[in-house]
Amino acid sequence: MLGSSRLARPKVFYMKQLVLFSGRPEPELPEIEADRAIAAKLAPTVLLGTSTWTFPGWRGIFYPKDIPEREITSHGLRLYTRNPLFRTVGIDRSYYAPLRVEELARYRDDLPDGYGCAMKVWSGIVARRDPSTNQRSPWFLDPRAFEERVLAPIEKSFSRNVGVLLLVLSPMRAEDRMDAEQLAEQLDRFFEAAPRSFRYAVELRNPELLSRAYLDVLARYGVTHVLGLWERMPTLGRQLAVPKILTAPLVVCRLSIRPGERYEERRRICAPFDKIVATDEETRADVVEVAARCAREGRSLMVLVNNKVEGSAPLTVRALGRRIAAGC
Repeated sequence: MLGSSRLARPKVFYMKQLVLFSGRPEPELPEIEADRAIAAKLAPTVLLGTSTWTFPGWRGIFYPKDIPEREITSHGLRLYTRNPLFRTVGIDRSYYAPLRVEELARYRDDLPDGYGCAMKVWSGIVARRDPSTNQRSPWFLDPRAFEERVLAPIEKSFSRNVGVLLLVLSPMRAEDRMDAEQLAEQLDRFFEAAPRSFRYAVELRNPELLSRAYLDVLARYGVTHVLGLWERMPTLGRQLAVPKILTAPLVVCRLSIRPGERYEERRRICAPFDKIVATDEETRADVVEVAARCAREGRSLMVLVNNKVEGSAPLTVRALGRRIAAGC
């Protein structure tokens, strides 16, 4: 039943044995004791994590200082899940092409059983135009293509590790744009046909599409509206003030880039993502308010952080964890 996910209940993860560094002793993660202390103060329904995990710049702040880059690429996900503060993680690669069964199985083998990831849905389903060819997608919000190309491999090898499937609707250009009512109608048809065995969340990149009709459709199917921090969207605080904005038992915040910023410029400024470049006090306060509201209303909360918000996603997660623990 949609909305009765494992995310709402405390979980105990049984860690797989990790062998790194060609048989040398397993490395200790930086700040692990401090992170354990923060995690112990958070409700089990608060899931914090980063939008992905393969950054060499995180050595010394999240990964062991002397870990080779190839070990982060091949074993970083296992290391990531050893940190109890980082209770979820994003899978972004699935946006660019549907992941094959064997690729998903490799992820599964690196994860504790039942560890829930936030997995992006393939762009063919959520973008009006293919991001690589610029051609119109014939599968935009097509439930049959979604089941065949996205869900079928997941069901074979990864279903126990999907915390939520993210439909991040790519920004629509003027010639492709639909109005809010049209989007609501298409989403209605999509979720009416979509299997109810997964949790779903929709993130908008066009602010004019955030409408009452859109929210009503999501609420009807128990689908989450993502409170997304992105260059053209309202801030989290402004979105939270919209009536009936929380449409499901799971609330998802995705912190990608601050309003008014540009992705490539932020990447240049923030690289190699090993420090806080500039603290975003407004966003931190907004996330704490979302967490407080979730606590009052009995909802679960998932927060996914990108490096480009403040400069280093793990450091932002730690700061948010401390503030949520103190505020809630």
